[in-house]
Amino acid sequence: MRARLLTAAAVTTSVASLVVVALVLARPDFARPPGISGEAPRWSDLVGPVAGTAAGAVLAWVRPHNKVGALILFVALCQGLSLAAAAYGMYGVGIAHPHWPAARWVAFLGAPLWIPGLLSTVTILLAIYPEGRLAGPRWRWPTVSAAVGIGLLTATMPGSYHEVAAGPAPLTFHAPTGVKVVVAVVTTVTLLGGGLGLWAMSIARLARSRPPERQQLAWLVVPIMASFPLFFAPEWPGDWLVSIIVPVAIAVGVLRYKAFGIEVVLRRGLVYATLTAALIGVYLLVAAIAGSGLIHAAVPGVVAAALVALGLNPFRERLQRGVDRLVYGDRRDPMRAVARFADTVAAAGEPEELLPAVLMTVMNAVRAPGAAVLSPEGRLVATHGCHAAGVTLPLRVSGRDVGTFAGGRPQAG
Repeated sequence: MRARLLTAAAVTTSVASLVVVALVLARPDFARPPGISGEAPRWSDLVGPVAGTAAGAVLAWVRPHNKVGALILFVALCQGLSLAAAAYGMYGVGIAHPHWPAARWVAFLGAPLWIPGLLSTVTILLAIYPEGRLAGPRWRWPTVSAAVGIGLLTATMPGSYHEVAAGPAPLTFHAPTGVKVVVAVVTTVTLLGGGLGLWAMSIARLARSRPPERQQLAWLVVPIMASFPLFFAPEWPGDWLVSIIVPVAIAVGVLRYKAFGIEVVLRRGLVYATLTAALIGVYLLVAAIAGSGLIHAAVPGVVAAALVALGLNPFRERLQRGVDRLVYGDRRDPMRAVARFADTVAAAGEPEELLPAVLMTVMNAVRAPGAAVLSPEGRLVATHGCHAAGVTLPLRVSGRDVGTFAGGRPQAG
């Protein structure tokens, strides 16, 4: 529950940041003000944060214990906040008269956030994809080193404020030269050491892995490493490419290679949303047409439509239950599933017909592709459909193990 609350808060903040960017970009007088060293935000810059927010939100919501979704959402949030700080700071300091409230502080605090929004995807993400945890104990120190380097670089990035706003920064740190040198050395060593270590280990992991994990890793590792050198080419938007590549790679891993085990959730969720939207549309259309026909009876149109809607509500509820059963089976109605189970047991003729009939009832109730019952010795007693790579549950009678139930994992579609 807490993870999903954090997901909702992150998505809300990211969307609000992107709305701020869009509102500033839509102003007719927005342009790159003089006195800054960075480029002005563009509409194309929104593509990466939007894609990352969508992909991260779906993964974090459906699989809250898999840290890949949380990391993707964090990256998109940093990108959105950085763009919002750049847009708000550029306009609020360099164009608006008087200056917008707290524009300098927004630019000062938000401008460096592009660093974790970019470097986390080319370092830490490689260490936890696709399982959402480190691939092994030896990945811990390179990951920690890269995270420390990213944090130090974000906190000490010189000139971040002047890339988006002109004039003096609202806060200036004066440290001895020795301290600056030490911090710079530590930042460089931790970031480069951790990052290069993770890259080398990712290449070795890719070479040793087997399908489908190899394809999942290749879709993420190869494009990231191929596009990263473009950061040093001034005419190529390397950061923009990486921000697009990562959500695309995650989407391919989910939909084509069934990473995270959520492809069924996504596909059935889309079916459910489409059917429900169509049902609501027909319901409102019928209510509006029928309500307009009562206007001549001296009944206000709004009241008439409300009365018709109330009359149609039982019909809508019956249709909605039908959509639920079509998409989710009888999982939404446990008593119905139990009743069907009892009817199946009662209707079964010979004893050898009972188990297959019960298995078929269970399959239909949970929309599984198959099920099987195994003896305590592992011998197949009864089967129906495909039950490979599914969930197993022990079967006990009076505290004694009598076998195992194996339910197949639902197929996509």
